[in-house]
Amino acid sequence: MPVDSVNVAALRAFTPLDGLKRANLTALAKKTDVRKLSSGQSLFKLGDSDKRTFYLMSGRLQLTDKDGNRTVLDDAETDLYFRYGWTIPVQSLRYWALGIPDPASPADTEFDGDGQLQSLVQGGWNVSITRYGEGGGQQMPTRLTAVGEETRVKLVIHNWLFFDQPRL
Repeated sequence: MPVDSVNVAALRAFTPLDGLKRANLTALAKKTDVRKLSSGQSLFKLGDSDKRTFYLMSGRLQLTDKDGNRTVLDDAETDLYFRYGWTIPVQSLRYWALGIPDPASPADTEFDGDGQLQSLVQGGWNVSITRYGEGGGQQMPTRLTAVGEETRVKLVIHNWLFFDQPRL
């Protein structure tokens, strides 16, 4: 997969990076690369997990679920809105599913007696984590509800699978 460097102007096109100071963007640009994929080439597979963030700079994103059903998205948040009328904070949801607030914006948080995130209010969304279960040797959210102005999202996670775990 070919890899190129990225410039500050390209980073500034993405939210929440557009709010960073130029010095921070310059430092981030030095640690960021652009990966060019050919049509049909996979960036990751179902069950893969890492700490990287991916932004689609051009082209389309095709998602294939475990049953082989394919969905093509150009912009996940926009496409979900136009297809279904849903407004879902896709970028923040990835953090909430891990049991942490999105670091890109302030949040009011509540933790339970074990120090696990129980609820948060962030970006106009009220998020409640009602159950944790084992995942990768640690407690991970398995039931999460996020309620926005007109939309409610409920995640039920049956099995956390991390990239360094053997597949069952």
